[in-house]
Amino acid sequence: MKNLKVLGVDINGIGKVSYAGLDINAFVPMSVHYNIPDTYCVLQTLEDVLPDSDRIIELSDAEYSDEIAVCRTTYKVTNQFAILQAENEDLKAQVSLMQSALDELILGGVL
Repeated sequence: MKNLKVLGVDINGIGKVSYAGLDINAFVPMSVHYNIPDTYCVLQTLEDVLPDSDRIIELSDAEYSDEIAVCRTTYKVTNQFAILQAENEDLKAQVSLMQSALDELILGGVL
C-alpha cells in the first residue's frame, strides 16, 4: 500500500475527477481526503506501479496523517465560510425587504 498526494485535482468542475492516471479501483476505501481550495487530495492505493506523473507525490505514513489533518481543517473552514456566506445573503435580503417596507410607510404618509 502506498500513501500519495495527487496535485491538480479539480473537484469543483463538471465531469470526472482526474487522478493523474491512477487506477481508482485500487484506492483503499475511505482513504481519499480532499483539500478543495488547494486542489489536491491524499489517498492510499494498492497499485504497485504508479503512473509517471509530476502530479503524484509519494508520502510517508506520518506525512499522510498530517495531510489528512490539513484536509479536514480546510474542509471545516471552507464549509463554515459557505454557511456564513449563505447567511449573509439571507440577511441582506431581509434588510432589503425591511427597507422597502419602511420606504412605503414613509412615502405613503403613514409616518
